[in-house]
Amino acid sequence: MILIAESGSTKSDWVLSDYQGNFKNRFHTEGINPVLLDHKEILSIISSNQELKNSFRKVSEIFFYAAGCGTKETDEKMKEIFQKLMSPAAEIIIKGDMAAAVYSVTLKPAVVCILGTGSNSCFFDGKNIVQRMPSLGYLLDDAGSGNAIGREILQSYYFEKMPRHLRRIFDQSFNMELEFVLTQLYQKSFPNRYLASFTKLAIQNLDKPFFKDLIRRNIQNFLIENLQPYKEELQCYPVHFIGSVAYYCRNIIEEELLQLNYKPGNFVKSPIDALVDNMLESPA
Repeated sequence: MILIAESGSTKSDWVLSDYQGNFKNRFHTEGINPVLLDHKEILSIISSNQELKNSFRKVSEIFFYAAGCGTKETDEKMKEIFQKLMSPAAEIIIKGDMAAAVYSVTLKPAVVCILGTGSNSCFFDGKNIVQRMPSLGYLLDDAGSGNAIGREILQSYYFEKMPRHLRRIFDQSFNMELEFVLTQLYQKSFPNRYLASFTKLAIQNLDKPFFKDLIRRNIQNFLIENLQPYKEELQCYPVHFIGSVAYYCRNIIEEELLQLNYKPGNFVKSPIDALVDNMLESPA
């Protein structure tokens, strides 16, 4: 049996499967990002689902793909945690979320982008993942992501750039007292998740020109920053997208890509099913 997990900063999807691709069970937990969480917090998230925790003893391999992984320090942290839960002979494979994005949408050369709570991009040549831009995280980067859009939404709300009738939409759904919001951002865990929660409401109101223009602006910023390093490859290959922002804003993204003469590819909201299928067909 193998356990395959794909985790962003907001949520984690886990699949227990045999080697023929027969799914035995599915689990869902909060997102696990080893850059933002310590050992105790990660173990607590896994232990919150007792059935998932018990499954660790049943598997001979785990493939864990997550935001924040892909460096020696974070990969070793995750391995130490899994070793506490698994049999000594089990194999542990840790990779970053960019690998999960690639293996969930294509086995052929393409540019692949993540556009969810965070954002990222790469070129997959059919064998290797090539990243020409570093990911700087939610404070310095994440153009076009739920985090970045949420930040602009709050700025427009408090600087009174957002029309009054649209501000009421947020008043009805969130506690918009400034002191409360600042506490969530600067004193609580996961400010990126909190920011992204505002983006969800804006996407639900894409029929409002203010929100559509705001989101389009952020997507344009993402495409300029993240596709420029791969402009030569984009003359030959499509660009695929993973993540909830990309999935729900597909029409806007496709319009912008066509303006740039780039070929839109697949749009996948949650990559776990395709990731499992593609991995078993051609393991990463």
